[in-house]
Order: sequence, then C-alpha cells, then structure tokens
Amino acid sequence: MTSPTSVEQVWLIPLADGRAAEHHRIDEPDGKKVGWEVDGKTGLDDMGTVSLPLYGADRLANANPGLTSPTQVVKILNISRSSVYRLLDQGDLDAHKIAISSGKPSRTRVTNESVRNLLTKWIAV
Repeated sequence: MTSPTSVEQVWLIPLADGRAAEHHRIDEPDGKKVGWEVDGKTGLDDMGTVSLPLYGADRLANANPGLTSPTQVVKILNISRSSVYRLLDQGDLDAHKIAISSGKPSRTRVTNESVRNLLTKWIAV
C-alpha cells in the first residue's frame, strides 16, 4: 500500500502469448520500490527480465509511417535526446530532413528500420 505522498507508475509490456507484464515503480519519500506482475500475481511467472521484449518495441513494430521523431526514439530506446543525436551523427541511426511547409525549418525524422537494426545490434552484444 502506498502512502499519501507516494507516486506509483505502471508500465505494460505486451508478451508474445497475449498477456502483459506490469512493471511497477513506487516513489516514496524514503526511496523507490520496483516490482513486476503477470496475471495479477507478483513476479514474472518464471520469466527473467531478459526474456521480456524491450519496452516500446511493440509501438515501433506497429509504427506507421516508417519515420519516427527523435523524441519518440528517446522513449523507444530509453536514452537521452543528446544520445539520439549522437547516434545520428555516428551513422548508427538513419535520419531524413523533412520540410513540412515553406518558410519553416525542416524536421528530423529517424527511420524505424534503423531503430530496429540498432536494437537488434544492442541485443546481440
């Protein structure tokens, strides 16, 4: 049970079998508590965290069109905005500049395929 000054956040991770793992974080004045639930039971049902899909991978797989904003890449990869731009500069992510209308600055968009490829590279390490 959380105290009145506690803040709880829950993230859902879709599993391949149709269920969802819930990642809970409770921020309390004396620190944080984290935990997992599957099917309403505490824990990961004998799965380790390494067997879970990466958070946000389902959104990337279903993303349409094939371009993503740097802000979305931050959320998908759980890294900082400066890290996204560093990966773009290094060529680890592919970017396109899109001019939305004349007289306005172009916008940077990252290909979903390059994000998938980077995730695959990171997982293989």
